Amino acid sequence: IYKIRVAPKRLYEPLFTGDIYIVDEDWSLHSLDLMVTKKSNAELVDTMQIAQVYLPLKKDTWVIKQQVLFPAIKIFGFDLTGDFVTVYDNQKVNEPVPDTVFDKKVVSEYDKKANKKDTSYWTDVRPVPLLEDEQKDYIKKDSLRIVFESPAYKDSIRREENRPHAMDLIVNGYEYTGKGSHFGLHTNALLTGLVNYNTIEGVNVAPKFSLGYGIDTFNRLNGALALRYGFGNRHFNSIGKVNYTHGKRGWLGNYWSVGIEAGKYVFQFNPHNPLSGLYNSISTLFYRKNYLKLYERWEGKIGFLKDYGTGFKWGGDIEFQKRIPLYNVSDFSFAKSDIGGFTENMPSEFKAYKWETHNAALAKLWVSYQPGFTYTRYPDFMMAHKSNYPVFTLTYEKGIPNIFESKVDFDKWRVDMRDDIGLKLLGSLSYHLATGGFLNTKYVSIPDFNHLNGNQLTLAAPYLESFQLAPYYTYSNHASLFGEGHLEWYLKGFLTNKIPLFRQLRWYAVTGGNAYYVNKDLYYMEAFVGIDNLGYDKLRIFRLDFVQSWNNLHQTFSGIRIGINTSSLIRIKLDDREGEW
Repeated sequence: IYKIRVAPKRLYEPLFTGDIYIVDEDWSLHSLDLMVTKKSNAELVDTMQIAQVYLPLKKDTWVIKQQVLFPAIKIFGFDLTGDFVTVYDNQKVNEPVPDTVFDKKVVSEYDKKANKKDTSYWTDVRPVPLLEDEQKDYIKKDSLRIVFESPAYKDSIRREENRPHAMDLIVNGYEYTGKGSHFGLHTNALLTGLVNYNTIEGVNVAPKFSLGYGIDTFNRLNGALALRYGFGNRHFNSIGKVNYTHGKRGWLGNYWSVGIEAGKYVFQFNPHNPLSGLYNSISTLFYRKNYLKLYERWEGKIGFLKDYGTGFKWGGDIEFQKRIPLYNVSDFSFAKSDIGGFTENMPSEFKAYKWETHNAALAKLWVSYQPGFTYTRYPDFMMAHKSNYPVFTLTYEKGIPNIFESKVDFDKWRVDMRDDIGLKLLGSLSYHLATGGFLNTKYVSIPDFNHLNGNQLTLAAPYLESFQLAPYYTYSNHASLFGEGHLEWYLKGFLTNKIPLFRQLRWYAVTGGNAYYVNKDLYYMEAFVGIDNLGYDKLRIFRLDFVQSWNNLHQTFSGIRIGINTSSLIRIKLDDREGEW
């Protein structure tokens, strides 16, 4: 057995340090003892040690026998350590799976009785005898488990967690869990649109409620209710939806869902809702920039979704809308009026368009597919694993005239392709490409246009979906064909790890571009370069980008965009899109 020392050529690369042991002549792994630390760009842990032992299964085939993980984490002043032992036995390698459909796609399978063995079985077959401390620990944990699983204990914890706190109302909203965890209720918070201000409604209060009820393991009801009152225009709106989901027994991710939606609410002209109510309130009150443009509509919708758990899914909906214009009712702002005035609620790009109350009957159908799914078969269920192939989505929308006085009459299509490609030490490359257009434009209303997701705020819009410097409606169109592309190269530490001192900051470079093209008289492009992972310790949630843009008028603009990436350690949603509910 040869012992080989492993060490990175440079610090702050995502690489292991330690020893590996190689079998003479077989050149197979016998065992290894490796470690990563902060100097290996470890983000969630401070150190992670991994030890593995391999045994020969048959000639020229060595398989893992045992693995031990030793993580250590320091967070908010606490030191957390642990060890996790996994022992493998009775492995089968490169043998056919007895299933004609998935024989080439099942990458791992567990014995159906693997999680149904009693204590005596594990005592006989346990390859690593329990230490005395471990035996006492199991007895203690088993006693605690009985307490933790008792209805009385669960109910007391539930009541404590259901008590409202001031921070819930400000940051995350209030969450209530019913007895047995079958029922759940969640509301929005002040930072997620509970109270807003805009020039169309004035101060408005918009509480939102999300409800869920688990009928059983495979059937669930979900609902949502949004209420809204504008103190400026004195309009009260309410809209609700309910959705029933049925999952396939024994196959995670295989389900179908059907739902209905009805009511009256306010929506942005761009149905992708590029603006947040919170951010628009700030820009309106402090900068006299009323970017948010809204209209009101009655609607009724029926929708269906089927996900086969194989990378293929499809869905559609039929909808009737009554669209109603809205107008500015307030011009209050803390900013001085001499810095510029507010604009009308109708986007200036549509001044020549006749925007009036009208009905719209709409139908939509979409299909999505990601090839290359693989599966793990557990004792009681099968779980799919996403592949490294792109996701393809085809969408078709139809405006149906003369149904309930519907005026819209158009046919619109769109094809999307998106993927994230791992480049190992070079980081990762993500892209989103799209093309589409109108086949028929007899009557296209403003909400039905092809809209570019622009952004005129300092805070960054969603990456790979938006254009960071583009105006919200300048490039809206009903052309027969357009092309759209978003590209982002996340270098991780590919460049920054090569710079002494700077690499210890663990800041990561990112670059890319966004482009939208209709014809030589209507196009927009932008490129950006930025630094991600800004912050302190575990709270590295900020990204800073410099963006440069070009358009068909031969104009160039530049700007700074600040991105906020909330991780699982900070469960805050600051970007509630106005019009989403």
